[in-house]
Amino acid sequence: MKKTADFLKENLPFIKIRKNHAIITSQAQEYHVPSNTYPVANKPTLRFFSYADTEQLDRDSKLAHLYDQLEFKVGFCYQNTENFAELLRKHNMNHFKTYTGWIVNGGLPVHHCWMVWKDKHVIDPGISLVDNLYLIEAQKRQMEYGDKPVPMDEMRQLFIQIHKEHEHKANSEIRTFGQVAPFTFYIGTETTPMQGRKIFNELMDKMPNHPSYANSGMNGRGESTLQKMLREQS
Repeated sequence: MKKTADFLKENLPFIKIRKNHAIITSQAQEYHVPSNTYPVANKPTLRFFSYADTEQLDRDSKLAHLYDQLEFKVGFCYQNTENFAELLRKHNMNHFKTYTGWIVNGGLPVHHCWMVWKDKHVIDPGISLVDNLYLIEAQKRQMEYGDKPVPMDEMRQLFIQIHKEHEHKANSEIRTFGQVAPFTFYIGTETTPMQGRKIFNELMDKMPNHPSYANSGMNGRGESTLQKMLREQS
């Protein structure tokens, strides 16, 4: 846990971890995960996952071959994880657990579902290393505009353009396959994708103005405007 805490302090200082929860600071306000606003099930299995405490998997392995076989849909994390879990079970590869919970990817936590292989490798088709390329290009674009914000439509088109340029690459090459992307942090528990989807749906019914979704352009299943645009143009 100290290794993770040190990594966050140096690279993602707006995130702090305690024994049983994480604290995310945004616009001078603290958000605790888990909490009533950011709930999880099966709390005894709570774990944090970051770049510092996970390891990349072998891209020449059978696991990578199976990962590369599937076509994952943008914005469908629960189904994507379940589909890969089913494929692994068919091949008697059962050294995995499915997790649901919350991930931080530059903003407030959003609900998510992913897989952990042998307790130290995160497999998550929903987070692409191409996103890191987008963040770098977005920073360059912002420098060109100076103090003036870059138009949102321009940023969305940049996002789609970068993803299109890399969409031909194998899943194990561009999607999270073992080591967490350095700009992403996971807080989750051992739960099935179906349990995770139920938690999220109930939360949205109870809190339609949830702080992570109300002002971010996400729809009712957690798909962002960028993801929707990417899905519609694929």
